[in-house]
Amino acid sequence: MVAAALVGAACADATAKTEKKGRRMSKTTSTNVLDRLDELAKQRPFRPEAVSQLVGLPLEPVTAASNAYFTIYRSPAGQHAAPFAAVELRAPTGRNKKDGLVIVDIETDCLKLADVGERWGKPEWTGPNPPEMPRDRPEYYAFKQPWGVLRLGFSRETRCLVAAVIDAT
Repeated sequence: MVAAALVGAACADATAKTEKKGRRMSKTTSTNVLDRLDELAKQRPFRPEAVSQLVGLPLEPVTAASNAYFTIYRSPAGQHAAPFAAVELRAPTGRNKKDGLVIVDIETDCLKLADVGERWGKPEWTGPNPPEMPRDRPEYYAFKQPWGVLRLGFSRETRCLVAAVIDAT
């Protein structure tokens, strides 16, 4: 429950940075992006070394953001590894028996919800963003999985995939 409340804020912050800069760096294919998300989801329980290797970015602990339930790791600002512009891992601590959570900002050719199809089942729209949320916060669609929920964030402006949350908490 605590992690779920924190996910939106982290996604909004990371995605806002990407959207504001208007970057689309990679020509990564949509199939590759979706396959990479599948690979990440299979890495449960999430550990910094395995996630770092899969995304191609180093992950550094963020002590100030960590708590009794999760140790937070983030990729360094300004480092990118297509299709990932930024990565945050919330690795469970000994007090938390869940698998953790991975948040990624995605920079690739425009991938629409229709391009995802029903690869992970039928998506559920998570509802409109509250008025107090930044205008550039993506709209999320949730795909329930046996291990948790995959949320895909699409830009409200371009309708392109800009973020993903692999939530196994």
